[in-house]
Amino acid sequence: DPTRLWVGGPDVSWINVAGQALTLQVVWKHGPYGPHSNVAPNYNTGAVGQGTPSFYLTESPTPVWPGDWEKVTAGSADATSQTWAIPARPGSFRRVTGVPLYTEAMQAADRVTWMATGYLEVHQVGPVGLSLQGRPLRRLRITDPAVPDAGKKTMYLLRSGHQGERYADWRMRGLLLWLLGTHPPAVTARQQCIIHVVQAINPDGAQEGRNRTTEDGYEMNRMHPGGPDLAVEGTEQFALPQDVAALIAGPNPPHLFVDH
Repeated sequence: DPTRLWVGGPDVSWINVAGQALTLQVVWKHGPYGPHSNVAPNYNTGAVGQGTPSFYLTESPTPVWPGDWEKVTAGSADATSQTWAIPARPGSFRRVTGVPLYTEAMQAADRVTWMATGYLEVHQVGPVGLSLQGRPLRRLRITDPAVPDAGKKTMYLLRSGHQGERYADWRMRGLLLWLLGTHPPAVTARQQCIIHVVQAINPDGAQEGRNRTTEDGYEMNRMHPGGPDLAVEGTEQFALPQDVAALIAGPNPPHLFVDH
């Protein structure tokens, strides 16, 4: 039933055709380490506590937070699940998400601000630098240009292989704000390190509402160099290892790689 979705957590996104009603149901499960305390209701009483996730709705293909989003409030809960009812509306596009998107337009506005600091350069990822649908793949390079690069430690930080995990988009933005700010440890980091940040290695997945895969169906952090699928040139899973390999062969090879 395309109008009723069972979902595993609040940090995912769905797109459906507007004009249809939509029901979202989150089923709480006890994992090997117990329920997630930040999202699970009280299992003894069935009451939903303050940690219950919220869902947000937008009808804009390029939404900006907070003006283009509205909170979904119609819902009910019991001891094992919570359900949200989203009414039918006219139109051709609708996205529902537990965490509003950090959109390409918002990223572009941030890059303009950050480049003005003089500490950030923008590079393409891989020899092509484009996703399957032609969206740019960008790597941000952060360091203090007044300090020579020789001897600096190098880090490579990657975000958005699983595009549905939207909390990490905002955490990465917070890290970038800190790295480019005036806090003394951030100043020291820029003087002693080169930090490469890929904010969105899966931009098609973000736009198309995919939670884990690229537009051609690949799950990037399950793909590794040498596998048969990596022979597909020009797509995201091919561009990333090429980008890392080029840096390894360069004068400041990465000392640390983090897939966030």
